[in-house]
This record gives sequence, structure tokens and C-alpha cells, in this order.
Amino acid sequence: MPLRHGVLPYGALMQHDRGNITEHGGWVTTRQAARALNVMPRQVRNYIAAGDLEGRKEGNGVTERWLVSISSVEALRQKRHSEDNLPRQY
Repeated sequence: MPLRHGVLPYGALMQHDRGNITEHGGWVTTRQAARALNVMPRQVRNYIAAGDLEGRKEGNGVTERWLVSISSVEALRQKRHSEDNLPRQY
């Protein structure tokens, strides 16, 4: 999927996660959410901790990872776009 300025379009997230759809939408990794938001994966975890993104842990020990709801990624993208608070390319 071609990237526009290094950012995944919302549809790309939806297509990627078709097999993991729940009543709240799908889930993606912090890396995928970071690409969609044009931030580093660490910032995605900060957004989860601050309550700006909905996240859930999956796995245990060394296999533990965070998943982020697609709907919360899209909501944050829209909020940041409306506030014109978009980060510069990194």
C-alpha cells in the first residue's frame, strides 16, 4: 500500500485487520498505529497511558504487546486534524 508522506490511510488499517474485527472495530499494533498517526510507537503507548487511545495488552512475558483500537486511532487523527496539531515528519 503506498504511503502518502509516510502516513497510512485509514482504509489501510481497516483492510489489514479484517480478521480481528470486534464490536468496537479492529485492533492494530502500536507500530501500525504510530504509522497512521505519524508518530513513534513510544508516543502511541503514551497516548494509551493518557487515555487518548484505547489499548489492550496481549500475551505474557516477552511476547506481551499492546494493541490499539482502530476506531480510537481514527478519532485521535480527526481530533488532531481539526486542532491542526499534526506532528512534523520524523
